[in-house]
Amino acid sequence: MKVTVVGAGGNVGSTVAHAVAQRDFAKEVVAVDLERKDGDKTFYPSKGRALDQWESSPIHLFDTRINGTVDYADTADSD
Repeated sequence: MKVTVVGAGGNVGSTVAHAVAQRDFAKEVVAVDLERKDGDKTFYPSKGRALDQWESSPIHLFDTRINGTVDYADTADSD
């Protein structure tokens, strides 16, 4: 099963994505949010937060894959 969390670059969305992963509600969580621009720099907060959460999985004892993205095509086949 695959679950999508929209707005996962913020505090609430990233917390929801992490909670879904910790409780094993799905085998994959897709964390979607917009890219952020600051002058000539582009940031992808959903990707960074998803990576941090996935790397914490051995400590929090879950094996759900968390993927951060800005592309809604990655949410295909979500439940």
